[in-house]
Amino acid sequence: MSKVISYILVFALGLVAGWYLAQPGSSRNHSVASLQPVSNVANLANQSAQNDSWDSHNFEQQLILNQVESTFKFLTRPDLPAEHLVVAKKLFHQHLNGLFKQRQWNRLSQWIERARYFFYDDPEILRLAAEIEWQKKDYDKALNTYFAAFDATWEPEAKQQLLTRIEALLSSRLEIKDQQQNSLNPQSTAMALLNIALEKQPQYAPFVLMMANKLEASGDLEGALYQLELAPYSEHYQDEIDNKKASLMATIANLEQQTQGIALLKSGDHFVVDVVFNEAVTLRLLIDTGASVTALSARALAKLNQASRLRDTGNQVRVNTANGAIVSKLYQIDSMRIDDWSQNNIEILQVPLPETQEIDGLLGMNFLSQYIFSIDQSQARLYLQPRP
Repeated sequence: MSKVISYILVFALGLVAGWYLAQPGSSRNHSVASLQPVSNVANLANQSAQNDSWDSHNFEQQLILNQVESTFKFLTRPDLPAEHLVVAKKLFHQHLNGLFKQRQWNRLSQWIERARYFFYDDPEILRLAAEIEWQKKDYDKALNTYFAAFDATWEPEAKQQLLTRIEALLSSRLEIKDQQQNSLNPQSTAMALLNIALEKQPQYAPFVLMMANKLEASGDLEGALYQLELAPYSEHYQDEIDNKKASLMATIANLEQQTQGIALLKSGDHFVVDVVFNEAVTLRLLIDTGASVTALSARALAKLNQASRLRDTGNQVRVNTANGAIVSKLYQIDSMRIDDWSQNNIEILQVPLPETQEIDGLLGMNFLSQYIFSIDQSQARLYLQPRP
């Protein structure tokens, strides 16, 4: 019986002790609470400073005194608590960025060289390494290091900042190369950098536009248009992409037209071309480089006046003809077009011309002089080019 009572007393004492230790304010519970994580870096630094193995002020002094080896020895300690490492790396990053802002390249290079060995996937270390490489004019290495930082970064804002910095690097190189001979050769350093950027980020619209602009400047209009056709939809850059595509297509069409030329009809020793007035009436005019103003026969002028809007300017001019000088009224038409080449508000005259079925008038220099033009007499073709 006495043994049973003893067991009961021991069991009861155990319950009381367990209840006491579980109460708030007990030393056991306090020690657990003291290990809860602290998110604020300043509070964490103050808390850590109370530990004999960590003093944030001393750590900052190591950084200021450029004590590289002792700093990394501390940062790579296997027994360093995680909360101490977080604070130390924050201070470390702040110190490196301070050196960068002060452009202390030699000291920064010394730190970054060691930091990349220990923290090879730290995006902030990689970004600063790229800045050093850019400063040293090692552009290829800088570009690749920027992209390494981009891949190691998770925050969207930080990723965009890196892309913007890469864009600045490419722009600086391409602008310099533009001033040098053969600057847009596909094998040039600047274009090679741009190709790397597009391989890494083909969806980034500024890189696509940059490549399209450089290809256009080099004369590769088809290549520039192809780049833009591959560009994905971009909310911020779509208007610029669409406008660029439209401009390139218009330029390509004009160049093709210049290459093909405009077919002419032969009339004796002269050439005749079809001209559209006000997009309503087509007349056949003899090309006459000696005529300063386009002139029509009375029949052609009546036909034009009936089908379209012909304005009498109220002015008269003296015209020399084969039969002597005459005074002629000066009219104005809204538009004249040869193939796809058009001019607006062109003046025309009425002059006495032989009434034939072949010729309705003379195409004068007031239209032709708006272009650089030439006639291939053997092929009977007219070539027009825009004036600069």
